[in-house]
Amino acid sequence: MRFRMILLIGTSLMLASFTMPGPTTSPTLDRDLEPVVVAGQQMPSFAGVPLDQLFVYAYSGGTWHQIPWQFDEVQDSTIVSSEDGLLDADDQLVFMVADTGDQASQEAWIADENSRQYPRYEVVVTDPLDPSKRGWVYVYHSATLASSVTQDYVNFDEVQALVTSDRYLLGLMTDHPSMDRLELNGSGVDILDRTKIRAEIQFLGTYTEEDLEASRPAATRDGRVRVVIGSGDLIAYRSMFQNILWIDLTSVPMRVLWGRFSTDLSPTASGSYYYDANTSSGVVVDGVSDSVATSPASDWAQVSGTTGTMVRVVDSTEAGGTPSTYYKDDGAVDPTDTGDQRSYGDAGVRLDDPNRQFTFRTWTYVLPPDQPNVGATYRSYARNPLQAQTNEQYHPDFATAPPTATSTPTETPTAPPSMTPTVTPSATPSATPTPTSAPTDTPTLTATPTHTPTATTTHTPTPTATPTTTASMTPTSTPTDTPTPTVRWRVYLPMLRARGSARNAQNGLVLSACLVLGSTPPRIVAEVGA
Repeated sequence: MRFRMILLIGTSLMLASFTMPGPTTSPTLDRDLEPVVVAGQQMPSFAGVPLDQLFVYAYSGGTWHQIPWQFDEVQDSTIVSSEDGLLDADDQLVFMVADTGDQASQEAWIADENSRQYPRYEVVVTDPLDPSKRGWVYVYHSATLASSVTQDYVNFDEVQALVTSDRYLLGLMTDHPSMDRLELNGSGVDILDRTKIRAEIQFLGTYTEEDLEASRPAATRDGRVRVVIGSGDLIAYRSMFQNILWIDLTSVPMRVLWGRFSTDLSPTASGSYYYDANTSSGVVVDGVSDSVATSPASDWAQVSGTTGTMVRVVDSTEAGGTPSTYYKDDGAVDPTDTGDQRSYGDAGVRLDDPNRQFTFRTWTYVLPPDQPNVGATYRSYARNPLQAQTNEQYHPDFATAPPTATSTPTETPTAPPSMTPTVTPSATPSATPTPTSAPTDTPTLTATPTHTPTATTTHTPTPTATPTTTASMTPTSTPTDTPTPTVRWRVYLPMLRARGSARNAQNGLVLSACLVLGSTPPRIVAEVGA
């Protein structure tokens, strides 16, 4: 009898070790405004699985719940509205870091029998600035589950060309590559005059964003987590948005003297404080000139006001030349200016003698009102993006040993450059844009079949130099191709008459140009075609 009792107790304890959830680890991440992007190749056992059979869960306080997520399909290195509906290596899973939860034990599983017939992927999100800060989500495969998510973080109104979330409203110009409306935190107060572009070309004068005509903004993807405009010239999340501007002046025979990219506020922003790397104490935005150091160039700027705080981080490293900080706070009317022809905290970067071909990127974070000087913190976030590692896991009832596991380090593709106007005053126009980052060989690490989790790593887009990848089990990052848009431009400039076309050797697209000199005033008209 005693032997039988010991046997029963021992058997019960053994069964409990397989069925009872183990201890959990709570999330410690605090970069809540940022997204996490996981490449499809980080979930190799899900290759070819229908996207509508993949579900993302967080585990909090011993309870599972679905979080907002979306899968974006990628074709030829470009985010597309739809492809085949199956998970491919280059497709992207996107969710917000604020939705990460606890780390679940391998025995803790959602209450769905079908999901136990497949592996799941544990996604571990880590802050590279402090690797002790982590959060977790879990990706399940099931043919019987349904989505229970009702929250939609961001939307795009194509008729009004408006991006909206509960944190901001962003208006896009419908005929120029610029933005002209920004309301923060549901205030209903538009603090933006417009974003401005300037380029001075030797003998031809200065061109502005109004000389660059672009097609009406259209959403390639409008999901629950992000909106992708065009091929990625704007990617908008709940509390941040990213812009890509691809510049090609290689066929301009004259020298490009300087260029400028800036954000000009409206008089409604008066009373806000402007900060940058050289202006730690801040200056008041009030239409009255201030002394702001132009050098060394600041790659971030912050404006804090009663309706909200905006931190903008820029990456102009590809531009070369000599960068400097641009700041103008002058409420007097300037007839040569664009927008309302006044400058209220107009801030950005000026590039003297820049390269003729480069990509200009910005990250804009939206924060609550009247924040102190926190710009350097968000600058470090943009420069050190979150990292994501995946671990393949199996339910204890899984009957078959898992297949050979592979570990493929990768970097999440950066937002692709898209329909960015190209100034081309020459009889022989340049080719269409090439990808901003070259593909790098990715090592494949093969492990012996086992129930031990498979780990793969990625991190979100970064403006820093390309990392080096080593063949080891240590998570590393390797940049993938930056998507290239399907664009054809026809450009008109004053006084020279010529026509020409060039075929892009990389993607077979045609760039056509018609150059006309003699018209007054000078103008540039861009036409986008498929």
